[in-house]
Amino acid sequence: MADLFLWFNETKQAFESGNPASLFGVYALLIVSIVLTWKDIWLPKYRLKFLILSLFGFITIELWSFGLLNGLTLYFVLVLLGSLTLVFYYSSRKLLWPCSLVDCEVSNFLMANEPEKAEQMLYYYRRYFLDSTGKYSYNIQKAAIAAAKGNMRSSVEILFKIDEKTLNEDETLRLELIKVNYYSQLGDFDRAKQTVEYLSKIYEISGKYLIQVYLIQALSAEVEGDLKKSSELLLKAINICSDDTDVYYQVALNNMGRIRKLEGNYTDSLYYYQRKLKAVKYSRNRTSIHIAYQNVIGSLTLDHKLDEANKKIQEYHSFIDSKNPNDLLEYYNCLLEHYRQTDDRYNLSKILEELREKMYPNISRKEQLMFDISELRIRWNSKLLSQVFLNQIESQYTEYSDFSPVEKFKCFMEIHHILQDLSETGLLGDHVNLYNTNKENIRIIIPGLENYLYTIPEYCISEKCETMWNIVRAKTCNVDYDRDEVLRMLKDIKKTYSEHGNFIGAFNIGLDICDEACGQKRYEEMWEFTQLAIDEIQRLYGHPVATPAFLRIAYYAYIAGKVEISRKYIGLYEKTGNHISHYSDWIQNYYYAVKQELDKIDYLQKT
Repeated sequence: MADLFLWFNETKQAFESGNPASLFGVYALLIVSIVLTWKDIWLPKYRLKFLILSLFGFITIELWSFGLLNGLTLYFVLVLLGSLTLVFYYSSRKLLWPCSLVDCEVSNFLMANEPEKAEQMLYYYRRYFLDSTGKYSYNIQKAAIAAAKGNMRSSVEILFKIDEKTLNEDETLRLELIKVNYYSQLGDFDRAKQTVEYLSKIYEISGKYLIQVYLIQALSAEVEGDLKKSSELLLKAINICSDDTDVYYQVALNNMGRIRKLEGNYTDSLYYYQRKLKAVKYSRNRTSIHIAYQNVIGSLTLDHKLDEANKKIQEYHSFIDSKNPNDLLEYYNCLLEHYRQTDDRYNLSKILEELREKMYPNISRKEQLMFDISELRIRWNSKLLSQVFLNQIESQYTEYSDFSPVEKFKCFMEIHHILQDLSETGLLGDHVNLYNTNKENIRIIIPGLENYLYTIPEYCISEKCETMWNIVRAKTCNVDYDRDEVLRMLKDIKKTYSEHGNFIGAFNIGLDICDEACGQKRYEEMWEFTQLAIDEIQRLYGHPVATPAFLRIAYYAYIAGKVEISRKYIGLYEKTGNHISHYSDWIQNYYYAVKQELDKIDYLQKT
């Protein structure tokens, strides 16, 4: 206090005397004190603005001391200096016009489910974002656009370009939490979990950032199979926020609905989904609206409340922008899922035709080719595939050669599954040449997939494991393949998932190892991994992955001669109430094969 009084007294004397040297000394002392007190002011984003203000302040004081500034001129200069101070202060924390306007419009396009328009606008006005605050916001939005288009890998790469040395504490924390969210979506749950733990140690996290931390921790717990812990974390997130418009609060409600569904509590699940729908219903965030309606409709359908589900479908339709292709696709995908779940083939076929009529003219040729492959799979699974549609796929087959190796593989494999089944049932007909050509093309793709694997960053765990799995599938399409190598690769995938906190992924690939071992007639190895799956699935009862897993375990158990274990897992599947048409054709084949054999055994025992 004494030092402050002394400094104030010296400042007063300097101004009263008007001595330029004294004023310079006092002013220099003030600048040094500010820098030492607020160390963030020396960050690159603040430094230049602070130096400019300091220089203008010094010039003003010196001109005043020499009598060159007085009266109205002095007043005018002080007003300008004060205004400049406010502008610099505000711009260091928020965007100024016109950047703020561009940023707002980009956000509006993202909420309207129009990432392409958002990308175009941000690119067009990219030169407006000049200072560090602008560049920071620009890259955050650019990453969000990439994420909205499904390219999380690009999102992380964009955020890596941000110079964290230019950021203040709040900006750094926000950036790290955004990265962590992308890590989770890329499958690196262990990195996400460890990063959150580290951030919690060095920051006092509260408010919206605390909700994000709970969401990330809850997702990590979910993929580890710990639904109880995930539920507890989500309840914490919900309870610390009462603002229905908060995006992360809405996500917490949605995820809580999913967890309750996984736990088998459909009443509570619907309750949280409806709360989410109420919160987003009249918002501008169309992506959230789609998710909310689809989850409510799906829950009502699963609970066999079809009249209520149909009312929600009509209500959902009123929110759809018929001129927005993304809106239409979301809506029709919801209808397809609804009719598949209810096994309504008539309406399913009708919706497929309506979707094609509305979407096909408005998308590129490449998107049309991908669209046809998706429709091919839906029609096959729903027993709606006609010879005419399969002929169409064959007539445009050569056009898929222009795709990337990953895209070609996905298309060729979808075609292969169907042609393989037709071949096994003797119904291949005139498509023998397509079948053989497609198998050969899949074999040719393998080196391209292997080269692509080496380009995947180490944090893209899901993409890395998926690519390895695709290589395995490509190899096994042909009779002559290295069986030991394939089993080794599958075990490597399971290990990778396990090391990065993805218990669900590791569990599923363990079942794939059972499949491969069964196909190679290594029944002891098959049963070894089946027993491991039986142990692991105890953590997953109520989780969606458990339902098809019940059928697979039942099949492997029957092959191993464990009839009662097979019967148990068929029973567990049937208790879920999920219709078999909801699953892939090969899962359906497992079910029908085991069910038929068990019925035979029951019949023989009775007679």
